[in-house]
Amino acid sequence: MTRSGSTHLPLSPSPLKGGGGTLADRAETTPSPPLGAERAGVRWGFFPFSLLIIAALLLVVGPAAADESDEAFAEARADMVRAVAETTEETAEWIGKTALSPRVMEALGRVPRHLFVPPDLQDMGYLNRPLPIGYGQTISQPYIVA
Repeated sequence: MTRSGSTHLPLSPSPLKGGGGTLADRAETTPSPPLGAERAGVRWGFFPFSLLIIAALLLVVGPAAADESDEAFAEARADMVRAVAETTEETAEWIGKTALSPRVMEALGRVPRHLFVPPDLQDMGYLNRPLPIGYGQTISQPYIVA
């Protein structure tokens, strides 16, 4: 205990305060991590970067690879669009509409979803369900996104 009755332990001189300080003083000057940073860990910082890499790869690989794979997955993609339409009708009571926008349905029918999942899951790429994409992340269920 110090003369003033404080139980704070003195620290070595603080460059932030220009002299000594207590643990309480140091805590007041130490910046806090961003909200949620403790939970997010390293993965959250990598996620936006991984999206950028995927977008760059799609631009580099270009339309030729997408055209080839589009033919192979056209039926599966059409089945997914039908499944999303059926789920929309089944949930109309809760979502307040019986059909999604034609533009949304058209986009679902165009996006090569199989290119956004690992190669060993590409055959499942057009199921109306979330799929793992690595690093503890998933690609969302098409109905939820639509």
